[in-house]
Amino acid sequence: MNGAKRSERRIFMFEKLEAVEKRYEELTKMISDPEVISNQSEWQKLMKEHASIEDIVLKFREYKKAKEAMEESLRSDRELNNANRKFKREKKNFKPVKKEEKETKAKEEKTVKEEKSVKEEKASDLDSKTVGELREMAKVKEVKGYSTMKKSELIDALK
Repeated sequence: MNGAKRSERRIFMFEKLEAVEKRYEELTKMISDPEVISNQSEWQKLMKEHASIEDIVLKFREYKKAKEAMEESLRSDRELNNANRKFKREKKNFKPVKKEEKETKAKEEKTVKEEKSVKEEKASDLDSKTVGELREMAKVKEVKGYSTMKKSELIDALK
């Protein structure tokens, strides 16, 4: 028997089981109905049918729960595998920072801070200078147009 026929039979079997389960639910409602209960012969007939399919329905429901749990487990496994692959890629690209690199970076940051501090001090020193002194400094640094600049412009140009 080929796979296609087997698959068709499996689908047909599950359709039948779904129909049996639906009938079981209908019977459950019917045997609880006061009108049916008052008609004892009808009630007994429905109870027999209900009892005859109960084991099948309970096993089918057990199967569906197990299948659902298995599918959830497979989804979790796929998610875990995806996370694991992502971690491995990131780990592969990860390069630990060596102690020397950390020290170098700290020194560079310190140097930048010191340079900023020196510039700030220099700016405050420039504020205390006269326009003539600032123009002389600008001349030495070859700042264009220094002779017509105001004090604030000279300070900005010399920073």
